[in-house]
Amino acid sequence: MKKLLTLFLVAVCCSLQLMAQPLKVTRVTLLPGTEQGGFYHPRFSPKGSYLITTAENYAGLNRHDLLNGTKRVLTTAEGAGYGLQISPDEQTVTYRRQELRQNIRHMSLEQINVSTGTQRTLRRMAPKTILPAEAVEATFITIEHQKMVLHRAGKQTVLAPNGDDESYFWASVSPDERHIVYVTAHHGTYVCDIDGANPRPMGWLNAPQWINNGWVVGMQDKDDGHVVLSSALVARAIDGTASQVLPTTQKVAMYPAVSADGKHIAFNTLEGQIYIMEVQL
Repeated sequence: MKKLLTLFLVAVCCSLQLMAQPLKVTRVTLLPGTEQGGFYHPRFSPKGSYLITTAENYAGLNRHDLLNGTKRVLTTAEGAGYGLQISPDEQTVTYRRQELRQNIRHMSLEQINVSTGTQRTLRRMAPKTILPAEAVEATFITIEHQKMVLHRAGKQTVLAPNGDDESYFWASVSPDERHIVYVTAHHGTYVCDIDGANPRPMGWLNAPQWINNGWVVGMQDKDDGHVVLSSALVARAIDGTASQVLPTTQKVAMYPAVSADGKHIAFNTLEGQIYIMEVQL
């Protein structure tokens, strides 16, 4: 009994310690060049030297240099913002190009050098083809036919932690590649093991992204069925011990993106301005 009480007290102390160390926002700034809006779905490069944005409907790609504040259009291709991959050395961006020719949808896998702007076609693809794992050397998740597809070690594995009848969205792999955070159509947000086992509910948290191996950030948005009325960014510990609304200074803060070091979170407003917050955890 004494041993059980000791273990219980240790667990409580650990929980209180985690709750006593919430995410601290030290600064929120507008990204230069986005003042007029029109930029959405931000994505940090692996080393954090630039940010990729796209249009609200995921058309085109823009490169925002975080060192000198310059902006350059990489492509205007339709659907380029869906499931793009940035190489670990930040030199290339791989994306799917879609276009209609004679009422037939054509798709190709494209790669662009972000420094020179040169582009090459890697291969022609059938519509809805899974993005090849060899496009980048990384473990990542894509959504194909509303199911999660894990790309790892050159193999693709379809995962359905909540059953084959569920639809899955906004999935991503934790930095240590041990867990996946994702959203289901009917039951909210979950975290599961990398193989799809042990799904655990995270409540309502759309477009979740990993801050580190123990925390994620997502948006809690409200609409009237047509227009987004409000959206707050919420950080949450994956073990369920802590949750925190982040002060963004904006009524509508959507689609958070986290830098690899977990020190910066970018988001877009309803009008398409991009803000970057500096955080400490």
